[in-house]
Amino acid sequence: MKKGLLILIAGTLSVLCLGKNMLPNSSFELGSAGWGIRTVVPKLDGKYRAIREKISSGQAVHGLSLLELSNPKGHTIQVCSIGIPVKPGKHTFSIWLKGDRDFPAELQIFSSIKGNWICPGKKVAVSREWKRHVLTAKIPDEFSEIVVRVQFQTPGTLCLDAAQLERGDAASIYAPSSSLEAALMMPAPGSPPAHTRSNSAPSFTKAKNRPFRSAFRRKTS
Repeated sequence: MKKGLLILIAGTLSVLCLGKNMLPNSSFELGSAGWGIRTVVPKLDGKYRAIREKISSGQAVHGLSLLELSNPKGHTIQVCSIGIPVKPGKHTFSIWLKGDRDFPAELQIFSSIKGNWICPGKKVAVSREWKRHVLTAKIPDEFSEIVVRVQFQTPGTLCLDAAQLERGDAASIYAPSSSLEAALMMPAPGSPPAHTRSNSAPSFTKAKNRPFRSAFRRKTS
């Protein structure tokens, strides 16, 4: 993020992964913390218009929030997770997607090491109704970290929610990686504090996760 550094914290640290899900902030209850959003623009011709990113409330698959991306010019948009430590073997990435119209998208699992890289992908059809899409890939022995991402390059709005990465060759019922997650936003050097109660105190937001499709309360301290 341009405004600063986001640090993700989960109950007893999500690195330990209390559940099957290896992705922190997988239902975007903490905004886009732990996710990177980038635009691939072929040429800056003066007509470029940045994507509009927002966290929407209501109509989410899980919890109260979902990530909504508006891509009016049809540029290539990639939504990427942070690097996730993994062991060799099969892993399955799943995510719920919905669009304001029907258009194609792609799920990808990406990793690189010493100039070698893998990027298995799967084309999916996004519709106006929520649908869970699944990609399974085998991670070779030499790779110890992967990034999952969703890519689309069609004019329209894409909604994302309830992402999951787990070991194995099938997607299980969605569940957050931890029952308690938090994100700490630190202002970037030389920039004014953002989302803080005072000029010296950073914001600290907690999201307590409840079972699938149930509402849960966000607390701010």
